[in-house]
Amino acid sequence: MKSSMEANSRFDRNEAEARDYIGLGPAGDKIRRGLVSLSLCAFIGLGASSSALAQGDAAAPGGISPWLGQAFLFGSFGLIFYFLIVRPGQKRQKATADMLGALKSGDKVLTNGGLIGTITDLREDRVVLKIASDVKAEFTKASITGKIEG
Repeated sequence: MKSSMEANSRFDRNEAEARDYIGLGPAGDKIRRGLVSLSLCAFIGLGASSSALAQGDAAAPGGISPWLGQAFLFGSFGLIFYFLIVRPGQKRQKATADMLGALKSGDKVLTNGGLIGTITDLREDRVVLKIASDVKAEFTKASITGKIEG
């Protein structure tokens, strides 16, 4: 029989993994800080390029056109946005779909409401979880956020 300390540490570890998965943990904080820094750089860059545009359409001697510089700025922000926001979201969505497709009876899962249960019945779009010895609840598959190992 496992001690309550072992069970609590396993629960804390699984809760930390779940918080990281949905972006509430330390990894999510790093991303938010990076996006704030990126926003500040964007405002500074847009201010500089708009002042260059206000000075006229002619390119500075030996320089590039201000319109080209602004197009490069917007293009680089588009790429940064794609690689920081869109692509990780697509990867997370694909991983969730793969996890939901691989669920089977007997798997221990975590719901988005924080309930941990064992799958007893699996249907097309719903699962029945055994939460306690005589307690079963039906959930949609979309409410399953992760599979718990162990």
